[in-house]
Amino acid sequence: MASEVGGDFYTIKKIDGNRWLLCICDISGKGMSAAMVATLLGGTIIFYDFTAGLRNFLETLNTYINKFLNNERFITGTFIIYDEKDSSVELFDMGHSYTYILRNGKCVKPKSDDKSIPLGITEIINPVPVKFKLKKGDVMVIITDGIEEQINPRGERYGIKRVLNSIAGGMNEKLDSMKHVLFEDIKTFKENQAQSDDMTMILLRQNQ
Repeated sequence: MASEVGGDFYTIKKIDGNRWLLCICDISGKGMSAAMVATLLGGTIIFYDFTAGLRNFLETLNTYINKFLNNERFITGTFIIYDEKDSSVELFDMGHSYTYILRNGKCVKPKSDDKSIPLGITEIINPVPVKFKLKKGDVMVIITDGIEEQINPRGERYGIKRVLNSIAGGMNEKLDSMKHVLFEDIKTFKENQAQSDDMTMILLRQNQ
């Protein structure tokens, strides 16, 4: 977190025997109000039954946010159902656009649908998923914008290219090590510049 309370949110939840929910979100604004929305989102995810999929959940969550927060807050986010049995991914990118796949030394970016806009902006949404399969050795990277938008004392941005290069440099390491290397590099890059925003990341490696 950039301050005492944060507006980023993430969760990893097992849905059934093979399927997992991966979610990473950025609530608009900062401070306590954004943190309260993140808390609301977390509580909703804990009790929601995702066995029927993500679309209905996203539509319901959008209606709630739009109606009760009066367009004062919105949520960008990536919501994923990952099936470890067949390596399939169903991805809803709700105006977030920070999902990447590192594969054989290259970066592949899943194409999101223009209809999948941030949650809470309009009364009705039409979330459209992107479906694909991970290959052995793939590392899926999902971040919030605070990582790539971090600046140093000269006003330079850390940038997504440096994020992916840092992670790719440790493709044979454990995920915890890859995370550690990235955040140490950010720390070196920003020097004495304050952290400007919350930073959140999920890494998923396909081992089979």
